[in-house]
Amino acid sequence: MDLAFCIDTTGSMQNEIDQVKSKVKSLVAKLASGKPAPIVRVGMVAYRDRGDAYVVKCYPFTEDIDQFVKDVSDLKAAGGGDGPEAVNQGLHAAVNDLKWAKGDATAKLLFLIGDAPPNTYKGDFAWSDEAKHAIASGIQINTIACAGLEVYPQEQGVEVWKKIAKLADGQFDTLTYHAETINAKGEKETVISSAGAVYKVKSSASSEWKSGLSSLMARGAVDKMADSPMVSS
Repeated sequence: MDLAFCIDTTGSMQNEIDQVKSKVKSLVAKLASGKPAPIVRVGMVAYRDRGDAYVVKCYPFTEDIDQFVKDVSDLKAAGGGDGPEAVNQGLHAAVNDLKWAKGDATAKLLFLIGDAPPNTYKGDFAWSDEAKHAIASGIQINTIACAGLEVYPQEQGVEVWKKIAKLADGQFDTLTYHAETINAKGEKETVISSAGAVYKVKSSASSEWKSGLSSLMARGAVDKMADSPMVSS
């Protein structure tokens, strides 16, 4: 299995970068426990935008998971600030510059993670072309929308993420953020947010927030709250 991440590393994305860093080893260990256990290679493309310290930075595929985690650990979120980012160039590098395995014996998965829509430059690559090229090469793209993408017009932000996943035979999802708060009565509450909406987890399910918003909603374990600012943790 070839597993790659294409991740926005501009200033608003430090929490998400930290999560990739913390989850990669456990994710690979879980994949490697399959029967039969696959050989797993991981790679990454970090992208920002024109005018930043870099536009794209490639980390080649490797079976050395510890080294990969170290490389991710060295990533720092910086730059950006003008909204849209170099999503088109990041996708192009992830699909074309990483040395994906040839043939059908290797599953190829790419995760696009970001909180801002593509910037459009004259003569730039197009996300739609890159998604089509990916699936033609056997690379499935799954997209994960981080907090902030929902504030852009749908056709520029969330809809683009959905279309990339659809074109590349993948899935779209939104990241769920978690916080512990104290209400006006001094009681501890578990609060989660996703796609700009905020929910209070019922006390009986407070320890189960990691199951994700969809699962909690299906069980009636959350109550929607009036929109309010929250700090992710």
